[in-house]
Order: sequence, then C-alpha cells, then structure tokens
Amino acid sequence: MPNQPKRLEKMSEESASASGAWPVFIQPAEAGWYLRLKVQPGAKKNELCGESAGCLRLRLAAPAVDNKANTALLDFLAEILRVKKNRIRLVSGEKSRRKKIFIPADARPVFTVLAQPETFAQ
Repeated sequence: MPNQPKRLEKMSEESASASGAWPVFIQPAEAGWYLRLKVQPGAKKNELCGESAGCLRLRLAAPAVDNKANTALLDFLAEILRVKKNRIRLVSGEKSRRKKIFIPADARPVFTVLAQPETFAQ
C-alpha cells in the first residue's frame, strides 16, 4: 500500500553521512539540513508517524489557527532533535500541511530519534 506510512530504519548521523543513506525527507545541504514534513494539526497529541511520500509525517495537537501549529511544530522538533528552538527555521509551507524546515549544521541535531517514531508521542 503506497499511502501507508512506513517505519523508519535506525541510523546514526555518522553512518548516514558516510554512506549517503539519509532518509528521503532529510536533504543535506552545505550549511545544514532541510527536512520535508507533512503535518496534521489538531490531533490528540504530538507524535511522529513515520515516512510517507518523501516526507516525515507528524501529528500536532495545536490547531492550524494564528500560527499555533507552526510554533508547536518548531517546539516539538527542537525537543526531539535536541536543538535550541531558535536554531530551527521554517523555510516554506507556512500555510500548508507540507513544510520545509532548515536546521544549521552547528546546531548538531540528533536525527536517530526519527527512526523511532513511537517513542516520541506527547
């Protein structure tokens, strides 16, 4: 079933960068990484849902009103990737469910947590 989210495989940043085996939703750039996301606002809780159609799927409890979902998205990503909130930037998709996030290399995000979506439900 192509529309079903699939579970992400475990990986470390070192092995991924050495082999070029980044998940399809993480795009390495010269100054950091871009993440392609598909966000579902208004859910019961914040959670990672796996990968689907080249995007990391997330559910957010915040409604898509007055930029609340975007703020909750950046807060949630900062928490699970263990970076400061001010280091994550929304590049595109402010009013869309499909979003692109930039994380600079010096923020040193922990991408391995994205391989275990069920561990990060709030």
